[in-house]
Amino acid sequence: MIIQHTNFGTSRDIKRGIHVNHNYGAHIHQSSEFVFVLEGELALTVDGREEIGRAGDVFCITPFRVHSFRTPEYSKIYIFVFSNDYALGLIEEDDLYTGRESARFTPPPALRAYVDVHLQQPHSAYSSKENRYRIICACVHALLAEYFSAVPKIERSKKDLVLCEILLYISKHYREPITLDTLSHALGYAKGHISHCLAAIPGFNFNSLVNSLRIELAKRYLTESDRRALDIALEVGFTCERSFHRAFKQLTGMTPREYTDKKRLDKSFENYQKTPIGYLTP
Repeated sequence: MIIQHTNFGTSRDIKRGIHVNHNYGAHIHQSSEFVFVLEGELALTVDGREEIGRAGDVFCITPFRVHSFRTPEYSKIYIFVFSNDYALGLIEEDDLYTGRESARFTPPPALRAYVDVHLQQPHSAYSSKENRYRIICACVHALLAEYFSAVPKIERSKKDLVLCEILLYISKHYREPITLDTLSHALGYAKGHISHCLAAIPGFNFNSLVNSLRIELAKRYLTESDRRALDIALEVGFTCERSFHRAFKQLTGMTPREYTDKKRLDKSFENYQKTPIGYLTP
């Protein structure tokens, strides 16, 4: 199973795009996700249960749900991934971690038309970042309200409820010097019980989750500032630069410096492609 690091987002984070004949293996992420089926059919498996979505259907995938995509013959979909702060105000964050009987729902045509316009337009179409944030929040709230009213909650086992509690706590405190000991003390569960609950997610453990969250935040800092690696390591929760480098290389296949250089090169190439031909030097 893949821990999808790119969708372990910080606040006000969205990722989106259209995909044709989408197939993607089992993975998890901290962010929530809407998948709009535009054409054809998409098979989505969440926690081992497969559902088929057709044009007009939307899938809602909440945090840390193991899910995968499969296209039986043809599909065209729009994926909208959003950090959980976009949902707050409508519900409490822990409500996002409560499973539902189905991931699929079908919004009314008027709601679908509204969100299609606002969730797909470019950032430049908004008058300001605050205006964009408010409009996206409105779309997310409207879709979640429709989903929650259409699909009942699952009666969760005690183990599932504890797992949700663990994941929510980690996602809020990963920048602190959190360990199994501190987690056990904070929640009142034995360390062995916490590890047992986390083992319900294949290929997953406490350290990999905490490090995934830390590294994703570090990646953002590395590309948005010129701060030292040590300063970034300490801010995202590592105790020393060595452990930061080791975790970064393990999760990304690159050192922090290699990652920064690659991102800068990619950005330079992207800017080069956007340069008007008339401005190029012969």
